[in-house]
Amino acid sequence: WVAKFDQNLNAVWASHAGTVQDDDACEDIEVHAATNEVYIIGETNATSSSYFGTSITKNGIGGTSTDIAVAKLNTANGNWIDANVVGSTGQDLGYSIYWRGGGLVAVGIFSGTITFGSQQMQAIGSFDLWMADITTGLGFVNASQAGGTGGIAQPFAVVHQNGVDYVAGTVQGTVNFDTNQVMSSSNGQDTTTFVASRSGVNNQWDWITTASGYHQVRGLDINPSGVLLVSGSFATVSWTGTGGSLAQSGSATFGTVTLPSTYFDPFHATMDSSGNWISADGGAGDFNDNGVAGMWAPTGEIIGVGTFGAGGPTNIGSTYTITLGSGSAIGNGNAFTDQNYQIYQNIGYYIWSLKADSDSDGTPDVDDNCPNQFNPSQSDIDSDGLGDECDPDADQDGLLNEEDNCPNGPEVNWDPSDNSINRDQDGCKDSTEDTDDDADGVDDFADLCDDIGDKMGWISNSVRDHDSDGCHDAEEDDDDDNDAIPDTVDDCPRGWFNWSASTSTDHDTDGCADDGEDDDDDNDGMNDYDLNDLELDQCPKGDLGWTSNPTTDRDGDGCRDEGEDTDDDGDTILDVDDNCTPDGDGDWTSALPNDHDVDGCRDATEDDDDDNDGVLDSADSCPTGMTGWISSPLLDVDGDGCMDSDEDNDNDNDGVLNDADSCAGGETGWFASNDLDADGDGCKDSTEDTDDDADGVEDEFDVCPETPLGEAVDNVGCGYNTQQDNDQDGIYDISDACLNSPSSADRILYETLVSEANGLIHQWGTNIDVSGCWLGELDRDNDNRKNYLDQCPDSPSNAIVDEFGCSVAEYDWDKDGVLGDLALEPDVCPNTSSEEIRTNFTSFGSVDAIGCWSGDGDQDSDSILAYLDICPGTELGLEVNDVDQDLMGCADNQLDFDNDNIMNDADVCPDTPTNTEVQSEGERMGCTLEQRLALGDFDAQMEAYGLFVGLGAIVIIALLGAIGFFLLKSDDNIGSIPPMPLDLASPMQTAVPVHAPPGFTPSQPAYVADYTGLPGGGHYDQGYDGSTIYIAPDATQWKMNADGSFNRI
Repeated sequence: WVAKFDQNLNAVWASHAGTVQDDDACEDIEVHAATNEVYIIGETNATSSSYFGTSITKNGIGGTSTDIAVAKLNTANGNWIDANVVGSTGQDLGYSIYWRGGGLVAVGIFSGTITFGSQQMQAIGSFDLWMADITTGLGFVNASQAGGTGGIAQPFAVVHQNGVDYVAGTVQGTVNFDTNQVMSSSNGQDTTTFVASRSGVNNQWDWITTASGYHQVRGLDINPSGVLLVSGSFATVSWTGTGGSLAQSGSATFGTVTLPSTYFDPFHATMDSSGNWISADGGAGDFNDNGVAGMWAPTGEIIGVGTFGAGGPTNIGSTYTITLGSGSAIGNGNAFTDQNYQIYQNIGYYIWSLKADSDSDGTPDVDDNCPNQFNPSQSDIDSDGLGDECDPDADQDGLLNEEDNCPNGPEVNWDPSDNSINRDQDGCKDSTEDTDDDADGVDDFADLCDDIGDKMGWISNSVRDHDSDGCHDAEEDDDDDNDAIPDTVDDCPRGWFNWSASTSTDHDTDGCADDGEDDDDDNDGMNDYDLNDLELDQCPKGDLGWTSNPTTDRDGDGCRDEGEDTDDDGDTILDVDDNCTPDGDGDWTSALPNDHDVDGCRDATEDDDDDNDGVLDSADSCPTGMTGWISSPLLDVDGDGCMDSDEDNDNDNDGVLNDADSCAGGETGWFASNDLDADGDGCKDSTEDTDDDADGVEDEFDVCPETPLGEAVDNVGCGYNTQQDNDQDGIYDISDACLNSPSSADRILYETLVSEANGLIHQWGTNIDVSGCWLGELDRDNDNRKNYLDQCPDSPSNAIVDEFGCSVAEYDWDKDGVLGDLALEPDVCPNTSSEEIRTNFTSFGSVDAIGCWSGDGDQDSDSILAYLDICPGTELGLEVNDVDQDLMGCADNQLDFDNDNIMNDADVCPDTPTNTEVQSEGERMGCTLEQRLALGDFDAQMEAYGLFVGLGAIVIIALLGAIGFFLLKSDDNIGSIPPMPLDLASPMQTAVPVHAPPGFTPSQPAYVADYTGLPGGGHYDQGYDGSTIYIAPDATQWKMNADGSFNRI
């Protein structure tokens, strides 16, 4: 969001832009009042849509991937004017933006590959710093980067002045700013302050300067004098092999200034425009204190802003202090509690006005030796405490600056009236300061007569000093024309002056200037010119100490052959270009017919490389071909001496002419053949050709890379005639004996067959054999049913089988291991109990030879199978229990529920309490005395109370008997034993369900979990949508789902 406030902080307007993502941010803002525009920079997750009032396209992909976003608004109404987004497919950020005259400059970081306008950059490390100019139309130009594989430069702010961009931030590890490489302190482990500049020359970085310590940079400003102000925090981190920890006490160094710290402390440091630290000052507190921003005030003061006291006391009433220069700030207990009683730590804030610097020279007034005059160097050569810029006698020599020809020394505190050290009394000490000790108008460095005792009181001129060497001609000078030739041996002693005899001006050192005075400058016996002023000597200032003759000057041109003559043999080919000089053939002139490459060597007798292409004639296929080139892999791929572009029709010498060679400039040293170049296109299959069989499908994606030439192929590169594999079993159709082998998924699904007819297990595996067949799709019993669909895959030869592939003799519905359940023989008991039941009741033995198990018998004919019958000896005809598992097959005369030795069928009181005496005969068998009394038994009354009590209570007994009758009925109901639910079969049916033949169930479900629930005897087919369909014998169809289940359709 962006908002405008008036001077009273009332909102004028506000604008925002956002996406569904949470990664949109505005990092910096620049207001340009001259154009009534506001510029912002940050990052966004926007996609191609109307955003910032204009359509933009985002390059980042998902998650935290963001792009650099710049946008422009109207300061009057807050309307979005324009926007632009730049980014890679990774995370890219914009941090700071600054007006730079006619446009802007911005900084941030990027990852991967990014394009700024026409410049594409690849990040060196995981993230690189970027700096770029931004036009008022929001275009990115003139981009620069900095990064390293083991480090990162994190920018924070950018400023600009006088055509130079400056950026400040932190660097960790080793980072390259073009040719400037820096590494943060602590061997690259710290994050350290850096400042870098670029002045626009090829977008290159000019310099980079760092500090030392562990830093956070939070501000950058520049004053009109070009002094930079960097603000932030510093500390010291103790690094170990597993990481770092914040040290309680530490320090940071900015140039020559070292500041101490306690945990984190704020700093505000200045730097000149050449990258030299000028000053640094920091706060000091006992907790974490941080510099947040800094700026230059118009008065030259530094205004610093920050926080202090983080991590300090939180209880109300406690205090914490930060020292800022000569002052301090005190904070109170810095915590507050929200409505949920959650305690939050607060921090103190400070605004610090650092020492004033009225002249903006980077030195505070209290420390400035010239507080009102710009004096960044603070020079005070006489050390009197008053800077040279404002000291009336800077060198303290007794002469005021305006009378002193050397007011700024460097000599100080000396006596200029002493003639021995100041001969001309000009305030400049002769030995170190005065450039003209004798004041003759000739500086000492050129004055040959400036020693003590030399002539004083005269001024050099052309009459007194012909050569202006500071020596009076008549009295001091023995070389008046100062040509380094003494007058006594000078052929021109007062000739040309203001020149010095040397090899360039007086080649033969005769004292006469070559240019105008000397007729034979090199004294070789040949005048420079003849009487008609025509040049005779082609080397007028040539070698000395020799005389021109046929031996030394073969062509008589005045140039000594050894060292001077550029064409000793006169064949028109300069010696430097002449490969046959001076001992080559003579009496000839180089021309194209006899010197094809114009190298000064006659082709017929001297030259073994006539066209000078680096290939000897004996190996050159074009010996007199084009000239002016040298054979190289770039120009002559096969090195045959014929230039590829104009002479060679088979550049790589592979036997395929260029016109038919798709790799005309490809590999050499091989010859095209069917083995090396299958499609004959001139490209070596193993290294050059991406489509060896020329079928239009790249080798990388070609399933059949050796398709016969010209054969039509499908979209994966397999020939329709020789390479198709429709059933995708890995065997081409032309060699496949089973063209419709089931899919891999079906082979896995039907790898194992558990026969529904007899329980036998058959393994088909999943592999396809060399003939293209799967074992499961064969028919090994030749009954016209594939093995994996045949419930009896080993039926006898010529046996009559049903739709499930089974003969009558092969069924074993009860899975007792005896076949023939559907035949009369040999299984007499086709419904034998399951193997699980037989295993649980081993006392009945195993199945006998005729398929019967004794546990399925019923010896007492009570309709309860022997393995279930608890009472196997029940009398014939009695009703037995067929519900309760523990009572199964038992009649009442075999049970005694109350354990009173009276069987249930004779027990009048079947719920007698345990261990009580009961009547063993009579009408009340199985009843206790109390139960008999309750039943109104007269004998019991007599036995218990006597005759009279009994007679007296007959009425009461009668009433009690009635009540007891009802209670007894109620107790009978309460005391009855409820039947326990069992999973066993009833006596009227076998314990194991009888299996019906597959496919003949009375009703079919609409869904089965897997193929085992399908009706047997069907077959599989493919649906119109490619799905697998099972067709049952009754023509119902089942569609296979992805999880292997089936739905009836």
